[in-house]
Order: sequence, then structure tokens, then C-alpha cells
Amino acid sequence: MDTGLPVASPPSIRFRDGYAYQLEDAYVVQTPIVQAPCEVLGWVRLHHNGLLEFARGYAWDGASGPAVDTSSFMRGALCHDGLTQLVREGRLSESWLPDIHAFLGAVCREDGMSTLRSWYVVLAVGWFGDAIARRPKPVQVAP
Repeated sequence: MDTGLPVASPPSIRFRDGYAYQLEDAYVVQTPIVQAPCEVLGWVRLHHNGLLEFARGYAWDGASGPAVDTSSFMRGALCHDGLTQLVREGRLSESWLPDIHAFLGAVCREDGMSTLRSWYVVLAVGWFGDAIARRPKPVQVAP
């Protein structure tokens, strides 16, 4: 059957792993990061006034490492992952990483996370997250 679509040869796919969640609806949140607008392929966009916009279908990995994905962590992890993706893709300066980490803590506290837990979440992403934010996710091929 000819569908008119190109056929991959060999039948393989290219993908990036590390994503666990996907937005059902578009989401917009105000951040303290004010700079020139930037985006990654229409999935996540930071406007000049600090408004952070995620497209429906955006995928992120939630809390990393030994952290547990709780309801008070999900929105913060989404925002943190989107902003660090902008850094990783070279669209946002690495100098914003301390502000990105602090914003994670603020969102988590706003969503009911304890002050103590949000403090060590921000501390951990500062220790371990900066290197991850600077390292692109490699493209993988299957099969």
C-alpha cells in the first residue's frame, strides 16, 4: 500500500530518552527570568517578560535522582526541566542556573512542599544539576 509517506530504510527510529511525563494541556507560568525571548522547537518558549510557555505534549522527566515525584514537585520539575532545556540547547545563558534552581524551590513551596525539603531540593540541583543542564541529551537509534 502506497501512503505517499517516505519509508525509513532501515526501519529505525531516532529518539532521546529520559522523559516520563507529558503535558495534556499547554501551560504558562511567570518566572523571574527576564531576557531576550528564546525557545526550543516550539515546545518550550521563554518570553522577554519572563513568561514561560509549554506546548501541549511537552515531555519532561520529573524529579531526578533519588527524589520522589510528588504532587508538590511536579510543576516545579516541569518548570526546571524546561528552563534547563533552554540552557542545554544554548538558548538561555548558563548564568541563569542559580535563578532557575531558586525558581524550582519557590514553585515547589507554593505547591505545598515543606521549606526543609525544598531547601535540599534546590541544594541538590545546584550540586548535581548544573553539569546535567550543560550536557545535551544524546540522540539514540533503535533497533
